[in-house]
Amino acid sequence: MDTALLQNLLGITLAALIGGLLARALKLQPILGYLVTGVLFGAIFPSRGGIYDVAQIGVVLLLFSTGIELSFEKLIRVLKPALIGATFQIIATILVLEFFLVGFGFDNLTSLIFALGLSLSSTVVVVKILSDRGESDTIHGELITGWLIAQDLAVIPMLVVLPVLAGHGGGNLFIDMLLAFLKTIVVVGGTFVLGNFLGPRFIHFITSFNSRELLVLGAISLALGTAMVSSVFGIAPAIGAFLAGVVISRSQESHAIFAETRPLRDLFVAMFFVIFSFTVFGLPRKNCRRNKFRLIPSW
Repeated sequence: MDTALLQNLLGITLAALIGGLLARALKLQPILGYLVTGVLFGAIFPSRGGIYDVAQIGVVLLLFSTGIELSFEKLIRVLKPALIGATFQIIATILVLEFFLVGFGFDNLTSLIFALGLSLSSTVVVVKILSDRGESDTIHGELITGWLIAQDLAVIPMLVVLPVLAGHGGGNLFIDMLLAFLKTIVVVGGTFVLGNFLGPRFIHFITSFNSRELLVLGAISLALGTAMVSSVFGIAPAIGAFLAGVVISRSQESHAIFAETRPLRDLFVAMFFVIFSFTVFGLPRKNCRRNKFRLIPSW
């Protein structure tokens, strides 16, 4: 095995361990420890190749387990208030920030880009905190999760509109928006329709072999598969994994799947925060600047 890869993995896990221990000792959330030690330990990593994809897996598994906890019925219950609230919050934030940034001398396009970015919350951070505090299945936890998913979906029209406003869009804005909307409907609707029909049957089939290893492999395959399909359609992979979790939540084996995949999720999520921290805030490397933009959307 490549020595550089081993050193990277060792450094990341040690940074996460030390950061988590320090945070717990100070009675803080482990995330803060991961972020701080990620910056400090970033200088010892010999190369950055391959570890960015490891970070993405952490986000996918976190949203997958969140979907299992939320369940389809709970998602439907919070869908309307979450969509209305998130839409109002995003529009209000953009208008207020645009007004102030233009007043401080920024041009309209730059102000809009900053406003769009700041109107969105960090899904992975908030979801991890809710999970650590045992509040994922509370009423406010479910509403917050639905709100964050609505924000993530709002990124799709933002990415369509920005190139047009910047003067780089060569197509028709209406057609581009329509295509983005249709892609979202296909992914979300297809996941629920096919998932409700095939998902529980697939999990039940795997469970019939009475093997914990096969159950974990089957669940992770569903999460990564839906994440890949979402990515192909231009939607954040974590959204696809979240939808897969919601589908699996309807099966009788959902609690077993959540319990079996949680340790793997916690490992990769801790690695995500360390990797994100030294990538965005740590000492610069020649290939680090390019990969910042691969991780920031996951944040």
